[in-house]
Amino acid sequence: MSVEAKQVYEWIKTGHWSLREFKDWLAEVEKRCEYCDGTGDVHDQTGEWRGVCVCEAGKALKGNI
Repeated sequence: MSVEAKQVYEWIKTGHWSLREFKDWLAEVEKRCEYCDGTGDVHDQTGEWRGVCVCEAGKALKGNI
């Protein structure tokens, strides 16, 4: 389980997040691009920057460069 997943589990278990808040968070995560995680920057497995993504976040980033 990732650190983020463990934190979310703890928030739900301890009552810091309601089920609705969890569903909202999950919907946001599912919208993230699989290549850039919604940042617009694409990196390889070593962390080296490979370019700007073709998703909406990448297009927005490219417009600001």
